[in-house]
Amino acid sequence: MALTRQLAAEGAAHGIRVNSVSPGLIATPTIRQILNDVPQMLMSMVNRIYNHRPGNPEEVAAAALFLVSDESSYLSGANLVVDGGTTVLI
Repeated sequence: MALTRQLAAEGAAHGIRVNSVSPGLIATPTIRQILNDVPQMLMSMVNRIYNHRPGNPEEVAAAALFLVSDESSYLSGANLVVDGGTTVLI
């Protein structure tokens, strides 16, 4: 996050925006396999998520698309946390 802020500060004079995305537990194929092999790990992790489910890769992609769209033109130096509310609960 510090690097995001620093790059945003340096890029501001040139009209360059810099933001970051911090995903939480995302159900990628590899993660799904690990969680299927160790179901108690899945429950331990899912119980810490506000939505009580892993995120989908498409949800992270939607956040990234927002950051590169004109809809986020007034946003720079920000970190968009896509974790289903996990950081709020811990």
